[in-house]
Amino acid sequence: MATLVTGGTGFVGSNIVKTLAERGHEVVCLDLVEPHTMVQKYHAPLSGQIRYVQGDILDIDGLRRVVSGNNITKIIHAAVFTATRPDIEVDRSRSIVDINVVGTTNLLQVARELSLDR
Repeated sequence: MATLVTGGTGFVGSNIVKTLAERGHEVVCLDLVEPHTMVQKYHAPLSGQIRYVQGDILDIDGLRRVVSGNNITKIIHAAVFTATRPDIEVDRSRSIVDINVVGTTNLLQVARELSLDR
């Protein structure tokens, strides 16, 4: 039984992953990008409890494969697109909405299909 953490290589997500692993959880860390060496070093003492998986929360079939292939029983959703500058907010508005709304909806759908407790 494992906990899926989306956005698990980001600042917030990597801290969630570490805390869960420290508490004895098996963690599947899902992110668009491979973990940076800094994140791998941060998680290194707990590496036996953490699996890194590259994937996109906009790909619902890919999410289903990750969940079914890793015995996921809990999901913590930390993936987000934060616009840190006005130009990013304007230029990437579609991506921001897709990732933050559609991605979250995909995760809720997968959680419902798994009949996960809230």
